[in-house]
Amino acid sequence: MIFLDINTSYSDMGGGVKTFHQEKIKWFGRHPEHDYYLCYPCKQSHVSKLALNIWKVGFYGLPSVNPQYRFLIDYWSAYLFIRRISPDVIEVGDPWVTPWLAVLCHKMGLWPTHLIHFFHTDPIISNLIPWVEENNNYFRRVACSIAARLFYRLQRQFPKIVVTSPFMKQNLQNNHVNAVSIVPFGIDSQFRANRFVRKEPSSKFLYIGRLVPEKGIDLVIEALPSLLKIDGFELSVVGDGHYRDFFETHKSPKLKYMGYVKDREQLLRIFCSHTYLIAPGGVETFHISALEAMTNGLIVIGASKGGTNDLVSQYRVPFDFLPGDAGGLVAAVKNALAGDVAQVSKESIQISEKFKPWNDAIEQLMNLYTQKAAKAV
Repeated sequence: MIFLDINTSYSDMGGGVKTFHQEKIKWFGRHPEHDYYLCYPCKQSHVSKLALNIWKVGFYGLPSVNPQYRFLIDYWSAYLFIRRISPDVIEVGDPWVTPWLAVLCHKMGLWPTHLIHFFHTDPIISNLIPWVEENNNYFRRVACSIAARLFYRLQRQFPKIVVTSPFMKQNLQNNHVNAVSIVPFGIDSQFRANRFVRKEPSSKFLYIGRLVPEKGIDLVIEALPSLLKIDGFELSVVGDGHYRDFFETHKSPKLKYMGYVKDREQLLRIFCSHTYLIAPGGVETFHISALEAMTNGLIVIGASKGGTNDLVSQYRVPFDFLPGDAGGLVAAVKNALAGDVAQVSKESIQISEKFKPWNDAIEQLMNLYTQKAAKAV
């Protein structure tokens, strides 16, 4: 079968979405009976053949606010390319323009194929609702309400939507989107092979992710003066984005900014040298960094909402806090420092063991796709 992903949220400098697609590329490398195309926005259009059955196809995209990503605008070339290769399965992986055009082409019979939306993010809860909350005026409330109705109506047009967490499935079902399946992200075998139980309280805290408001990093910044006053607290920040200048210029021996880390081996070394992960985002659809940290044995201090909560709520006594509650974050850090480190670190590993290795997770996803495609035919 021919599989094609089109995802404007993909970038070679990205995070969880990039990891997901890299693992798919590895899976297809072990399954030459299928062809796989990954289409995404880039600076210059190109086609790169990675293996006999695997291609990366870039179409021109404008730079976005986050320098790691681009916004696809050359949809005409993408449309012609998709028509030419005639895939059996198309996976749409972003919530912006692509799903609207994909549904339109599908309804018109221009893409006579099996169409699936892999629901990586929900812009209503990630972007629009916080936009309303920062200035709760009539115009913003009406605009958000209209956008939400249109957005979820669009989702109901997809024959199948795949999400990674119970939180996201429930959110879609609350908005009457019911053709939803859960396929969680997988476990990196490197992190599992190098896992170990942390034995004693440590000063080493870590944040890893994009430095943008929807990831909750603004909450960390708000709480930082109080956090830095805690005995036994040091924070390493890994990532890039809107708040990069803040961390690059912040003067404190207890704060270390490490920038964007692309190499997985380096990321493993960073995990192994820390004890706690701060996961402040309350609108995460899954929070792959939190799962990877748990796999290695780190203790996750996380928001009590969203995909983050799906993970941290599995601790017997979670170190959690309400999204946006700086005081709650500070209290959770203090509680973590006073807790039974060995016991909670062991629980992290136990929670992570409920998830499949990446190869098995992708196998589950592809089995779902091929079954649906066969029924569609």
